[in-house]
Amino acid sequence: MTYDIEQGLSTLYIAPITAQGVIWFGRGSTLEEAEDRLVKCFPRFSRRLMASEPDMTSMPSKFTTSMPTDIEHWLVAHHQKKVYVLRESQNMKGLLPDFLKPNYDTHSLLLALDASRVIKGDDEIDLIRRAIKVSSLAHRTVVHHITSMESEAEVHAHGADWQAYPPIVASGANASILHYTDNNGSLKGKDNADPEVFAQSHIPACGNGWPSKEVAETYAIVEEMQERCIAMLGPGVRYLDAFYLADRIAIEGLMRLGILRKGNIEKLLRSAVSKAFFPHGLGHHMGLDVHDVSAKPILSFCGGEEQSMIEFSEKSPLRLTNEFMAPCTSDAAPWQPGTVITREADLELQLSLVTPWKQYTYPTQKFRSSSTKRYWNGTCMLEESE
Repeated sequence: MTYDIEQGLSTLYIAPITAQGVIWFGRGSTLEEAEDRLVKCFPRFSRRLMASEPDMTSMPSKFTTSMPTDIEHWLVAHHQKKVYVLRESQNMKGLLPDFLKPNYDTHSLLLALDASRVIKGDDEIDLIRRAIKVSSLAHRTVVHHITSMESEAEVHAHGADWQAYPPIVASGANASILHYTDNNGSLKGKDNADPEVFAQSHIPACGNGWPSKEVAETYAIVEEMQERCIAMLGPGVRYLDAFYLADRIAIEGLMRLGILRKGNIEKLLRSAVSKAFFPHGLGHHMGLDVHDVSAKPILSFCGGEEQSMIEFSEKSPLRLTNEFMAPCTSDAAPWQPGTVITREADLELQLSLVTPWKQYTYPTQKFRSSSTKRYWNGTCMLEESE
């Protein structure tokens, strides 16, 4: 598809319906059907539809089109103007004369689309809400049956198998694995189960009967992280500031539980000690994709250039690793009306996660693993979308 910015003219290139095409790839669309869909998607644009001619000497999927010829004619008629191509793989430099190749731009269009997609339209927000209803129903179904189930696989079966990504069903220590995929552990003797299913939005649920005192205490901390971050978010707020609030609440809560010895909260915030329990950012954009796009990534590990407020030795091998980067970039755009984000407050309570941090973070003596071992068998995560 091409779009002439000056004329407001959309041109859709489609393959004609052929017997071979139907067998290999399905029927496709007629000109009339394609035009009807185009009008619904782009009601303010002009339309011009051009059927392509099939190349019968190649596989049915390879059709020649008039697009290269059209673009060549357009470039000749519009001297020195640019053709913006979404991705490098879609450019047609090899099909154009050499003197026209400098007019191709394979960089700017994707950035512009990413920036525009941050603000959701009413139709996209409506689709997100519908998806949330489906996801919520899946979680309610799981919670309703959880006490009669014996394995993670049963939880998976009672959810929805065709999702934006496969369901995550983790219990006990498995719940601390962010992208757990086995879904085959036993539920016997487990105080927590985390079923996560996604129909374009996710709202994980927890519960396997009545939680233990330790699980309830952990949940209370995560719930406070979640609710206070929700309360502060709004137009003009940086997500980095929301993360720092969640980080502070996590450290204060871990000190109350005795997992961290009480100390100076400001020093603890700069020590990276919370990264052993809250290893990922607070959330991300969401929309057409689970992790939706933006002009500037809000998660710093995507770019790998943002340093956090953490202080550490110059000799520390963790000094330049992504784990020590700030979870959110400081120069990402603040929230605007129409932005849809996830909030993923989380505490991962696993000794295997804590051990590597003891050697390099300050202060090492703050971890109390032996006296608080009753907490070291699981996690709690709350994910919501707003």
